[in-house]
Amino acid sequence: MKDPSISTIGGVAINGATSTRILHGATKRDADVLVVMAGTNDLRYGYSSKSILKNIDGIARTVGADHVLIAAIAPSNITKYGSKRIDRRKQGEILNRDLQNHALTKGWMFVDPWAADRMLNGGWSWKRTTDGVHPTTAMSAKVSVRMQQAIHLAAEGAKP
Repeated sequence: MKDPSISTIGGVAINGATSTRILHGATKRDADVLVVMAGTNDLRYGYSSKSILKNIDGIARTVGADHVLIAAIAPSNITKYGSKRIDRRKQGEILNRDLQNHALTKGWMFVDPWAADRMLNGGWSWKRTTDGVHPTTAMSAKVSVRMQQAIHLAAEGAKP
């Protein structure tokens, strides 16, 4: 992100990481806002929303930020993944619903930075993805701006 008013004080950003791995890498931070965007890789292995939400709760407890911002996972065009033939598109839609409901019950903020570009079937337009899972560089730039806006709102909510 290129917003000079937002500073990053560390975190866990591991390519291909599951929420369990992110939880194991989380540490206590003096932060106004914890941003959690996790679950995409869990779906690859068929992990349930329940286990992902449990890990997100653990991440939030460990970090101890003033406010938590949960982000929806990105769309997917993958409907028959791996030997288990996992429908990552459908499971992503279910997870995003569960992430939103969980954030609501916890008093956390939820944002779907992909909403304006998610097709009605829950997938990507091929103009916005490199492989049906990952966003293009241009799409990532759009999401970055949307996330910056959400972080500012969350930071305002974190102040007494």
